[in-house]
Amino acid sequence: MAEKLLKKSSLPGVSVRQLVEEIPEGCSPPDFEQKPIPLALQEGRNAIFRAVVCGEPKPEVHWHCTKGNLSDSSKYQMSSTPGSKEHMLQINKLTGEDTDLFRCTAVNMYGEAVCSARLTVIEVGFRKSRKRHQEPQEDLRKELMDFRNMLKKRAPPPAPKKQMDSEQVWQLLMTADRKDYEQICRKYGIVDYRGMLRKLQQMQKEREDKMAQYVNAISNLRHIKVTKEGVAVFDLELDLKDPKSKIYLYKDGEMVPYGFDNQTKHCLRRLGKRFLFQIQDLRPEDAGVYQVKVEDAEVFSTELEASAVPPRVVVPLAEAHCEEQGDAIFECTLSNPCPNAAWHFQRRPLRPSDKYEVCVSPDGLTHRLVVKGARFSDMGLYSLGTGLHSSSAWLVVEGGKDKGLLTTSDDCQLQARRGGKEGRSDFHGEERDTTRSPGSRYKPSTGGFSKEARGPVGPYSQGLMDTKAQEGEAAVFSCTLAGDLGPGSWLKDGVKLTTQDGVVFKQDCLMHRLFVARVQGTQAGRYTFMAGNQQSEATLTVQDPPTIAPDMTEKLKEPQVVKAGRLVTVKILFKSRLRVQAAWRKDGAEVVGSGSRGAAVALGDGFTQLWLPSTGRKGCGQHSVTLTSEGGSTWAELTLQAIDKPKPPQGPLEAQDCHGAGIGLCWQPLWDGGGQATWHYVVERRQAGRSTWLKVGELPAAGTTFTDAHMEQGGKCAFHMRAVASEGARKALESKEVLVAPEALPRPPSSPAILAASSWGITLAWMAPWGPGSARLLGYLVEKRKAGNNTWTSVNDQPVSERRWTEVDMQQGCQYEFRITAVAPSGPREPGPPSDVVVARDPLICPRFLMDSSKKDSLMVRAGDTLHVPVCFEATPLPEVTWMKDGLPLPRRSLTTTKDGLTQLLIPAASHLDGGLYTVTLRNLQGKEAAYSFHIKVAACPQAPGPISLQENVPGTVTAEWEPSPDEAQGVPLHYTVLTRSSAHGSWREAADRIHTNRFTLVGILPGHEYHFRVVAKNELGASEPSDTSQPWCIPRQRDKFTVKAPSYREPDLSQKPRFLVGLRTHLLPQGCECCMSCAVRGSPRPRITWFKNGQSLEGNPTVYSTDVLGVCSLVIPSVSPQDSGEYKAVAENRLGQAVSTATLIVIESSS
Repeated sequence: MAEKLLKKSSLPGVSVRQLVEEIPEGCSPPDFEQKPIPLALQEGRNAIFRAVVCGEPKPEVHWHCTKGNLSDSSKYQMSSTPGSKEHMLQINKLTGEDTDLFRCTAVNMYGEAVCSARLTVIEVGFRKSRKRHQEPQEDLRKELMDFRNMLKKRAPPPAPKKQMDSEQVWQLLMTADRKDYEQICRKYGIVDYRGMLRKLQQMQKEREDKMAQYVNAISNLRHIKVTKEGVAVFDLELDLKDPKSKIYLYKDGEMVPYGFDNQTKHCLRRLGKRFLFQIQDLRPEDAGVYQVKVEDAEVFSTELEASAVPPRVVVPLAEAHCEEQGDAIFECTLSNPCPNAAWHFQRRPLRPSDKYEVCVSPDGLTHRLVVKGARFSDMGLYSLGTGLHSSSAWLVVEGGKDKGLLTTSDDCQLQARRGGKEGRSDFHGEERDTTRSPGSRYKPSTGGFSKEARGPVGPYSQGLMDTKAQEGEAAVFSCTLAGDLGPGSWLKDGVKLTTQDGVVFKQDCLMHRLFVARVQGTQAGRYTFMAGNQQSEATLTVQDPPTIAPDMTEKLKEPQVVKAGRLVTVKILFKSRLRVQAAWRKDGAEVVGSGSRGAAVALGDGFTQLWLPSTGRKGCGQHSVTLTSEGGSTWAELTLQAIDKPKPPQGPLEAQDCHGAGIGLCWQPLWDGGGQATWHYVVERRQAGRSTWLKVGELPAAGTTFTDAHMEQGGKCAFHMRAVASEGARKALESKEVLVAPEALPRPPSSPAILAASSWGITLAWMAPWGPGSARLLGYLVEKRKAGNNTWTSVNDQPVSERRWTEVDMQQGCQYEFRITAVAPSGPREPGPPSDVVVARDPLICPRFLMDSSKKDSLMVRAGDTLHVPVCFEATPLPEVTWMKDGLPLPRRSLTTTKDGLTQLLIPAASHLDGGLYTVTLRNLQGKEAAYSFHIKVAACPQAPGPISLQENVPGTVTAEWEPSPDEAQGVPLHYTVLTRSSAHGSWREAADRIHTNRFTLVGILPGHEYHFRVVAKNELGASEPSDTSQPWCIPRQRDKFTVKAPSYREPDLSQKPRFLVGLRTHLLPQGCECCMSCAVRGSPRPRITWFKNGQSLEGNPTVYSTDVLGVCSLVIPSVSPQDSGEYKAVAENRLGQAVSTATLIVIESSS
């Protein structure tokens, strides 16, 4: 046999090879009636592949994988049901390494059949960072408990913040409410709030200037909000100057295309002046700043927060299998954290309990439900809902290990009980299959499963959707797999597609797409995507609606202007291969050809026509025609505009004298301009006693007032006004005669008085003029000139009403004069007399220092600290500032600054060399000076004094002498403190303070007592280390000898073992204090006391000493430190036994 013959299988994805050329009757090569389906299971579960094989004689079935053999019987179990064609491969205790492609081969003497299925092990949320290897059920339970405890201590890490361009932040601020400014500034790190307001005011002015080119007004801005249906909406009202202006939508600076219906992700709905934007199918990547532009002018900005996007299901729930009394685990991964996610069983909410354990991963995305001790009553549909989306899966509780595996018929019965609800997702309370999008179909392989997508959890998270496209447009089919099913293929009407068929294939991870660049009529049909043995189908419908000629479409965009009262004929040309029906509408109402006096409609071969016999102003408006055929529909709009003579303006025409400014006219606006875009008003005047009308001015259509300033005072006149357009003018509107009274002129203002003068400005004031007409002044004009110059310059463009002015545009040191001109309604009057000459300069102020009572002439600073000395002064002009130290210039390590009446001295790290007398001197240009001096002392804590010597100069006293501290020789002021401790009093006591010599005498020395001395050097910054005597001072006690003759008697036996009458107590002391632990013990003979710390004896320890006076035992630590903390024990022993008392010493470290 030279080659194997290929034979077509009944199932897609199955390869059948025939080994012989002729097959006897009644025999057949192997084939698959049901091939194994791809599986995606969680780690720790068991995977079962089932295959139904046919063929005569009965073929042998073998299982293989690409990573190795399947010889491990404890891991891989291959079996077949006796008397059945079903063969199974079971893989126990799945781990991440079990992800592989498994191949099933059926062989008999006439041929072989091969198919494959992929196993994907999911490691999401909890075990993705490590691998599991055959761990028992008890270990799994322990891990769940440990993970639950860990979740109580950990909080989800914050989501990474998306960086936003600063320009987008400013655009967002410009359209935000003022109450939201603080929140936005805090969110994007703007700390200069006042600077932000100034810049925002400037940007808003620039933006308004740019918007004025396209927009008359903008109002009712509503920022973005997410509705209960999961749609983001925002809207605004725009009064456009040109209705044809283009509206653009941007997201994060990039243009976003939008449509005008709910079929697109971004859509715009326009209702009059209101523009409503909608964003459908929200996803995390939709968060950002959205901007609306009219042409190139930005009019509105709003931000969609990432937290406002409803969570979506990324990894849905998978069917769970477990044995009776076992634990079942469900896991679901969301797109973003959802604290309100809730678990349900058979649509009933579940609460955390001993039965149900609910936990969330640290990132807040993966939700886990553990059903403990599962029983057959726990079988059913479990779901996780987020409010807008949900995911569901079944729990299957199997019998014990002795029951065996479910057969194919069992699966069919289980599938029937489920009712096809598996793999579905709830959306707004409606159940939809997560494997299919609306309009798609999913068909798994035959044999034991239903033909529609109502079987186990499908392999598609989103299937194909039916698509409609017009001829010549682009069409896209897209589907997303739930797991890797291997390479996929596209078919049209059952025939496999290639790139030569005019289509493009693209794959992005688990998403597969088919692109048709220009749809033709022959490309309509049924499209199928197949991966493994799973497929999804959808239909492409090619629409061929009637088309209107392009030149006709361009003409209809412009308004059709006709004269009122004339016949109007509108003819629309179109092309269509099918029968067409035409429907005309005016302002939404259908136009029906009624008769000779009404409108008429005609439909011919390739055209439709509308007749309007007599067009009036009211008969025009918005007209539209809709052309409909079996291939679709199209429509066109046109605007009819009838023009006529403008109507007369609304009276009356009122005229009144403006007291020197002329005659003022006012009237009501024209309510009908004849439908013409360009028209204007013409105003004419007639003198009393004359018949001739003289044209005095023209006004635009928006004007309703006019002032005639060219009138002779004391005369009478009348006015009339009419609206004029290209079609002519109507009757004019005439006013009554009005008398022009002569104007009363006020006198010039007084000479301005100079109130203040400085280098930055001059302030002047003046008196109001008196005389007739002074009460009707419009304001005042201020003029200036330099001394010696004859040219006056105006400093204000508009008259000011206040009689006070501050001029800041000055040159320092120059001399100026000012004069005032009063402005009457008829114009400026004669200017007043000039002011005195004034010089623009600051007044001279002699240098002087500004000192308060808190300023000291001597400063003490610790060595190594930073020294900062500010000195305030006033002087005009700014004087020369000089710093000196001990009469010499400052060293380089000293820094000085001077600005705006403040000079400062800064020494970063002070040392002994920086001490001395500092002097700061101010000197102006006239040679006047001011000086200020102060002392700086740099000191540190003194060094410890030298050894101490003791001697008895007078009986009953002891004199202590010590070597002075080394700092005393350097002239540093310090003193000494002497402390003593005797055997009668174990703690240190202050004997003398502020001793400025090196000698101290202690009186009242008692014989038999030991005295210890300690000397400490001190200054203003602290104390030195102590200096102690090496040996105590002691005077022996002299006792007289005497003899006592005791009576003879038998002493009683008072022997007893030791016992503590008063035990040790716990001590809590700060560092450096003295600690004295005391206890009282009784015993006969007298017990011996031994002290221990943390189990170690303290005998011979030089840092502590102990006493035992009449059974009162004490342990003294002169100066405790953190190393002295621990457990102390006193042990009393005699020949009869021992007793123990313990206590704890805790030393608190000082905060410094």
